[in-house]
Amino acid sequence: MPEIYTLDDLATLSEQEREVFVKGLLNEGQIAVLVGQQKAGKSYLLDQLLMHIAAGKDWSNTLEIPIARSALVVQTEGSKFDLEERTQHLYARMPEAQKLWASYIPDVLDLNKGDGINELLAVMDDVEPDVVGFDSLYTTMSGSVRSDTDITAVKLNIRKLQVRHPKCSFIILHHEHREKRTNAGELYEQTKDRYAGS
Repeated sequence: MPEIYTLDDLATLSEQEREVFVKGLLNEGQIAVLVGQQKAGKSYLLDQLLMHIAAGKDWSNTLEIPIARSALVVQTEGSKFDLEERTQHLYARMPEAQKLWASYIPDVLDLNKGDGINELLAVMDDVEPDVVGFDSLYTTMSGSVRSDTDITAVKLNIRKLQVRHPKCSFIILHHEHREKRTNAGELYEQTKDRYAGS
C-alpha cells in the first residue's frame, strides 16, 4: 500500500529520525551529484569521502562524519588500479575502513536502459551499503545527459535501487559540459546549460 503523508504527519517528523551520513552534506536516502570539470579530482574526492565514511572519521575540520557507514564505489570509469591509486595511502592511515568499504566494477551497467541493474542489486544486497558512489554518470548510462527521456530513465532505475534499499544514499559524479569545437576550432556547442543532466 502506498504511503501517504499529511502536513501534520510531516510536521511531527524529527531530525533524529533521519540519519546523518555527512553533517550538512548527506543524509540517508538522498541523491547527491558532484559536478566538476574533467581532471579536477572528482574521483579522488569521491573515493576518499567514501573511505572516511567507511572509517567513521571526520575529514579534517571540514566534514563531520558521525559514525562509520557501509560504502560502495561503483566504478564504470577506469580500473582496479585507479581505485588502488586513490585509496591505498588513506587505507594505510585508516585500516578500519576495510570493514565497511567495498568496490564493484561491473561488466555492464546502463542506468538508462537498466542493463546490469539486477547484478548491482545483488551486490548491494550482499554489501548492504549506506552510501553508493557512481563514478561517473557518463559511463553508467547510454544516451545523452541532455535528453530528458534518458535522464528520467536513469532516475527511475536509481529509484528501483532505492526501493530495495530505502535508507541508502547515492553520490553521482558528473563532468560539467565543455565547449565543443570543430577541427578548425569553430565553436559549435557552448557551455550554456553545462550542468544538463544534473
